[in-house]
Amino acid sequence: FFNPNVRTPRIVPGRRGCKQLIELAKSDPEAIADLVLMLWDRVEALEAKVAQLERNSRNSSKPPSSDAGNFTNPPRPKSLRRKSGRKPGGQKGRRGDTLERVADPDHVVEHRLGEKDHYPKCGAAFPESTGELPPEHCECRQVFELPAIRLEVTEHRAEKRRCAQCGTKVTAAFPEGVAAPVQYGPRVRVTALYLGAYQLVPYDRLSEIFPDLFSAPLSVGTLANIVKRGGVKAAEAMKPVREALVGAAVAHADKWSGAT
Repeated sequence: FFNPNVRTPRIVPGRRGCKQLIELAKSDPEAIADLVLMLWDRVEALEAKVAQLERNSRNSSKPPSSDAGNFTNPPRPKSLRRKSGRKPGGQKGRRGDTLERVADPDHVVEHRLGEKDHYPKCGAAFPESTGELPPEHCECRQVFELPAIRLEVTEHRAEKRRCAQCGTKVTAAFPEGVAAPVQYGPRVRVTALYLGAYQLVPYDRLSEIFPDLFSAPLSVGTLANIVKRGGVKAAEAMKPVREALVGAAVAHADKWSGAT
């Protein structure tokens, strides 16, 4: 353990070694000084070796390929999910949702054989076909696609008239909900409520989604007002439900409240 050049007896670990060090300090202080200096050098050498072993791509310029698990704080695994023991893919008994052909498509695009086409084996020309192509004589493929999304603008015109005798002006009534010269309709507001309150999309992202998808520039303030008004209407709609629950003899709940 000790440098052979140090003139000290071999120190035994434990209580006995402690007594040896005390006796050595009394009889030969110089030996104690040599021992301390030797241990100091050993500690510095070990610290340098540990620092070299701890170097990796996360704390030095070493490439990741040189890492060999020398992490004092190893990186967290990318996924904390545990293996379920089930095979990948759809599980047995699960009802899959797949596209199925519809009997009445919205649009039909016909692709006819050209007049210059011929049967490849005999070279005979195709007879001219007229009228709609029947599905049983065709190979059919259907493409499901979203319709082109654009805002539809409805202008409400309320008739105005003036009495020729008294000069009184009269204007026809607008439908309920049409209260401003320019405004968004109920479907725009419902979509904003659904994405914001149910899908939890933040206002900043909602104000980006509406111009991108619907060409409807809704500001963050407008979206906040839509959600606020929707909350007021929802509270009004829940009043009879709450009253019915309070008056019910039995109310089902997740936890028993102790009320009778």
